[in-house]
Amino acid sequence: MLMNAEDGHMVHFNCCIPKRYQNPDSFKKRMEHLENKLLDETLKPFKSSGHAFVCFDSVKSVNVAL
Repeated sequence: MLMNAEDGHMVHFNCCIPKRYQNPDSFKKRMEHLENKLLDETLKPFKSSGHAFVCFDSVKSVNVAL
């Protein structure tokens, strides 16, 4: 069955939504987990590789830089 009608008013598409997102508490917990992972990733210390790349738009700008 693709749709599950409850109370005659609401229609839920259970086949399309993973079970973990149907429960509001589970959804909130998952969103907090993803936000924490994002925060951890953005706060990682930046380590330079020691290399630099320069892109010139013309031979004239290369000559000016030299």
